[in-house]
Amino acid sequence: MTIGKGELEAIAYGKTEKCIFATNDIKARNFAKSEGVSVISLQAILKALWKKKIKSREEVKEILERIKDADNLAVSREVEKEIFEE
Repeated sequence: MTIGKGELEAIAYGKTEKCIFATNDIKARNFAKSEGVSVISLQAILKALWKKKIKSREEVKEILERIKDADNLAVSREVEKEIFEE
């Protein structure tokens, strides 16, 4: 299992400071959980933004596109459906 240095640092910080670790990396998410760190996925954050009316669906779609471009992130149609379904 390979987890990046930045993710390991964020997990360590979350464990020490009792913070939630936000990630879209399944390996990092599973490792953080195994270390007792609370985890939230990118999908959950994005879905909450429009469900709580903090941002519109269109704004969240734009945010997701910017994240995909900035991180060279591939998001499946299934995950996008999960984000934007009622």
